[in-house]
Amino acid sequence: MEFMSLVNQLGTVPILILLVVIFILLFKENKKANESLSRTISSLKDDVRKQLEAADARNEERNKKQDEVIETLNKRVSYVEQNYADKAYVQESFGGWRTEIRELGKRMDRFIFDLTRREKQ
Repeated sequence: MEFMSLVNQLGTVPILILLVVIFILLFKENKKANESLSRTISSLKDDVRKQLEAADARNEERNKKQDEVIETLNKRVSYVEQNYADKAYVQESFGGWRTEIRELGKRMDRFIFDLTRREKQ
């Protein structure tokens, strides 16, 4: 009720002017707060951008080192492939040596058996 009695005493126009002035002051304060908030957001964006750029630079450096290691390993693998026989070739080439020795032993036994038989005849 006090507000209504104040309005009746002062009149509607001065109260409206007072309300407009209050809204203008609140609007200016809000605008200042928004500008401050915008500056803070811009600052944070810049900081995040700098941190991301630094992280990208570190990642690029790591990628270069990893590429160098991969290249070195590829060279080693190529060298091994070119200069050493593969396992399948080695097994194929030398895997039957026991069989060959057995066959040679059998041939020698037959040869000796044939020699002894010829001598008896």
